[in-house]
Amino acid sequence: SVFRTAAECYFDSTAVRDCLDNSAHLVVASKSHEAAVRDLYQWLGAASQPRMEDAVAKIRELTAKTVSPQVAQIVQRIFIHLGERIKGEENNSPLEPLKRIPWLPTRGKADRWYAPSEIYADYQAYLFESQALILDLPNRVQTSSRELLEFLGVRLSPEPSLVVGHLLHFASKGTAINPGVYDFLNDKSGDPAIAQLRGKSCLWLVDAYRRPDEVFWGDHPFGRYRWRWGDQLKAY
Repeated sequence: SVFRTAAECYFDSTAVRDCLDNSAHLVVASKSHEAAVRDLYQWLGAASQPRMEDAVAKIRELTAKTVSPQVAQIVQRIFIHLGERIKGEENNSPLEPLKRIPWLPTRGKADRWYAPSEIYADYQAYLFESQALILDLPNRVQTSSRELLEFLGVRLSPEPSLVVGHLLHFASKGTAINPGVYDFLNDKSGDPAIAQLRGKSCLWLVDAYRRPDEVFWGDHPFGRYRWRWGDQLKAY
């Protein structure tokens, strides 16, 4: 055992072990009068939850290493904890450094860690995932930690230009797009980025992408050389 100030020490808890691992200094209390001793240690400053500053320091330590599933798992545990903590905290200033440093994993990338401003949440990833970096944490974690994502500056929804790029990417491969892409673009029809689709094969009909000038609203006399925009798509 080593004597330390109470402000350096923690009571043993799942949150402390999950977030700080073996870097936490755990108090060793005598079994006799344990409750009274715990009260004293707590009054002196020992904590039962990771201090925000220590969580940030642990993240810096972890992300100084190469990206790996093992390290990403610990980062995820800290992220989950902070996502819960930020909801009830009045002072989140100790977490300010996390807005600027690269410490988050991204989907399909293992080259480095990424800063929050570089990535998007996966809430609508099906609309634009080929065009941007998506946070590589389970959707349930991102959903429950929305306040943390907002605080950090992770972008929660895509710009229309990304969705247009995603549609053109799928069109270049001849792969059917999620119909939600057309819903999104229909709602953003006034955005200048939509103009990029003019004259492009971007309308998925039957089994391929068609150019707008190959498609009619109603019946046409051109047989198999032109296509009709189906009734279910007239909302667009």
